[in-house]
Amino acid sequence: MLEVNTQYPEKVNVWAGILNSQIIGPYLFDDTLTGARYLDFLQNFLQRLHYCQEATGAQFEHLV
Repeated sequence: MLEVNTQYPEKVNVWAGILNSQIIGPYLFDDTLTGARYLDFLQNFLQRLHYCQEATGAQFEHLV
């Protein structure tokens, strides 16, 4: 074990989803998660997951 003292607490923001029996993700956010970054993620990253449509059918259209 290594004890480390930092000025700010270390954080990790991870997004993952479950749709039917399919796991989507995980997706790691590099920087601090803000409302603008999360909106960008929802609008852009999830739109590129078209392979999920094959696994989930029409429900994919309701993700975003």
